[in-house]
Amino acid sequence: MQSRMKWASAAMMAASGSAHANDFVESVDFPGSGTLSSIPLDMGTNSITGTINGPDFDCFAFEVPGGGVLSAVRFELGSDNGANFGTGWALHTGNDAYAGTQIENSSGVSAPGVYAYTMLPQPAGVYHMAQIGLTNAGPTVEYTFTLRVVPAPAAPGAFALTALVATRRWR
Repeated sequence: MQSRMKWASAAMMAASGSAHANDFVESVDFPGSGTLSSIPLDMGTNSITGTINGPDFDCFAFEVPGGGVLSAVRFELGSDNGANFGTGWALHTGNDAYAGTQIENSSGVSAPGVYAYTMLPQPAGVYHMAQIGLTNAGPTVEYTFTLRVVPAPAAPGAFALTALVATRRWR
């Protein structure tokens, strides 16, 4: 029985597995309005990196795949070389800039700085980040969002059935 339980546990961990990172770097300036194209996320850790230069407001959309949940979002604002730069970002549902339901905003992060979003997990679907507020619009500053997608939890009944099958004694 012990070996069956270990096998079942190993199989469940392998099924949830850890995926490789998906890294997206802004090659053309992200738009500040309109309908946004979605960046597909993978299971595991994903990053989206861009730059803010001058009074530039960025927005970008991303899609959490079916079967996954958005479990962590971290915003990191790079160095402004002492220029006293600050900004914030709002997490919204959908891919229309500044529309949809606002889930949380990071308001007022000074460079260099970090903000970890707390209104998580969020289910599979399309979301967007919209830049809000800007302090001292002069410098060019890099930012990175790190987004973690994990498998959605199984329904309690499915987990109980799996556990029952894994622990049943066969004769």
